[in-house]
Amino acid sequence: MLRANRVLDKVGAEWEMGMVPNVDYTGFSTGWTFADAAENATAADADAVTVNRAVSPKRIAGKILLSNQLMIQDPTMDAKLLQSLQNALYPYVEGKVLTGTGTSNAMTGITANTTAATLALGTNGGAPSLTYIQNMRKTLLNGNVDASKIFWLINPNTEALLMATPVDTGSGAMLIPYGSYFNGATGFINNIPYLVTSNLPNNLTKGTSSSNCSAVIAGDFSNLKVCQWGVWIS
Repeated sequence: MLRANRVLDKVGAEWEMGMVPNVDYTGFSTGWTFADAAENATAADADAVTVNRAVSPKRIAGKILLSNQLMIQDPTMDAKLLQSLQNALYPYVEGKVLTGTGTSNAMTGITANTTAATLALGTNGGAPSLTYIQNMRKTLLNGNVDASKIFWLINPNTEALLMATPVDTGSGAMLIPYGSYFNGATGFINNIPYLVTSNLPNNLTKGTSSSNCSAVIAGDFSNLKVCQWGVWIS
């Protein structure tokens, strides 16, 4: 079987393995504030606000039936079973990390995170343009995201569309260039590297556009932590 391309390891996400209890990752939502002051002036107090980001396990269940006869006939089946489990489980987890709804026992993924910045492409969706791509980059940089750590995550439909979408009406250059044509570089959108995975949906509904819209995620994924509590096999 062919599985969705795994991308989180490649964009710098951190995997925390072997978790036991629930965990609160504490950070600041507001912290230091600064102001210019005279030599002997008193510095203003900064009221720091801490935030606990609670992390607890979500159960992902799966079952496969194998005959005892098969296990006896093929002594390597145990290893094959574990390998197939890993090959199937981790792409599934990545899909939930990206687009989990947070309902019906599912984890809350990036696209369902209410604190994540969103940049809608029209009430009814729409075809991406150079201006839209630049606005996404601008939104990230205005949010103080390190430009050297940004990645795009897109699905195959979006990649195909961007390869066929001109930058303008005259040059013939595309939003995703073909190889080095027009001084482009393979694997980049607007000078930012991208990765492709079918874990990003291509069947979203946006207004009157029914089941044919795609999600795009961009950001610094080194700030993403994925925690695993364990795998039980019986």
